[in-house]
Amino acid sequence: MPDFELPDLNGKLIRLSSLRGNYVFLNFWATWCLPCLEELPSMDALNQRWKAKPITMLAVSVDETKEAITNFLGRLNRAPSFLILQNPDHSVATKYGTEKFPESFWIDPNGVLIAHYIGAENWAVEEQIRQLEVAIKPLKEQ
Repeated sequence: MPDFELPDLNGKLIRLSSLRGNYVFLNFWATWCLPCLEELPSMDALNQRWKAKPITMLAVSVDETKEAITNFLGRLNRAPSFLILQNPDHSVATKYGTEKFPESFWIDPNGVLIAHYIGAENWAVEEQIRQLEVAIKPLKEQ
């Protein structure tokens, strides 16, 4: 998968390649995207469920300003348990060929794409979790 470096909401730069050795759940979203907003709580539930696993969840916002993101997050019941990155010029989203929000990429510890999801998913549903765990299991057995 294409490497990138983006700032989190505190300005700390996060590079995808620095996460090698972990699975990465990469999601592109925006505060103005209703399906994205509906998906975020289930992403948080999935991240909480998998907090002991070598998985890093990144949610890349394509909103133009940090304020739009922080204002939105301030309206939630609690802050998400995953990293929020900023991509206001859509450069990384474009690099990944993202055309519809939300869009998610499941990346293995070697940086190889396992699965690609276009549109919102309910990541807290057991069937969805089982599908993701099947993708992890063969790689762990190697």
